Amino acid sequence: MAISTNLKRLIWIDTNAASLAFLFLITLRHFFASLFGLPVYLITIMAIIALCYAMYGWQLIFRKDRSAKQVLPLIIGNVAYGIMCLSVLAWHSDMIKPIGCAYLLFDASIAFLLAAVEWQAYRSEPVENNAQ
Repeated sequence: MAISTNLKRLIWIDTNAASLAFLFLITLRHFFASLFGLPVYLITIMAIIALCYAMYGWQLIFRKDRSAKQVLPLIIGNVAYGIMCLSVLAWHSDMIKPIGCAYLLFDASIAFLLAAVEWQAYRSEPVENNAQ
């Protein structure tokens, strides 16, 4: 059974956000590294995570036989990404610049917010959509 329009819209928003994050982070990784006070490899890792997330989201968007249950990895991914942002902030607190701190807190907040909204939409799906 197809998933609701609300959940589809959330998947589109989340997938586009991950795609844009990847493009900006990978293209401007050296700029962001110096701006945020973080090593380039961390910005690169964040970009690769965003790419993996976007790839899953795009394949989910274009699947004909998708179910609401297939959104669970997106929700788990958002929570994990938010935790990763907070962990990077904690581990690199001695070197990170204030704008880098603000970025990571904002990124974590967005990830947690998306996870919460997607979870709510998932829970409001009809039971037969969640069972597949």
